[in-house]
Amino acid sequence: MSKRRPVVLSGNPYILGHEASGAEELFGQSGGNTGNLAFRYGVATSLVAPVFLPLGAPPELVRKSGDIVVLPLANQLGRHVSLGDHAERLRAIDLPVLGLGLGAQANSFDQNIELDAGTNAW
Repeated sequence: MSKRRPVVLSGNPYILGHEASGAEELFGQSGGNTGNLAFRYGVATSLVAPVFLPLGAPPELVRKSGDIVVLPLANQLGRHVSLGDHAERLRAIDLPVLGLGLGAQANSFDQNIELDAGTNAW
């Protein structure tokens, strides 16, 4: 089996040019949770020579850059988010996808996770 060339979408653990940014802007770039940077760093350092691209990168650029999409998701599943638009993007990219996460959002362990139709498609 040949080694995969991972493309990490929207999961760069580094905020380049942070020196010129204010705290509010940096917090927004972390996804509103600075723990996201630590999680993204863990994902990035677990991969061999990853390429980082924004989530909106053209599908042809993603395919040219690697042969598997890696999504650092932390706790991205739950009714607080709708991933339907991203499902279409992943279909257009047409590469295998590896989603790495910590879990899902629910009110308790006894409750089923509530996902909308778009997230289920994703």
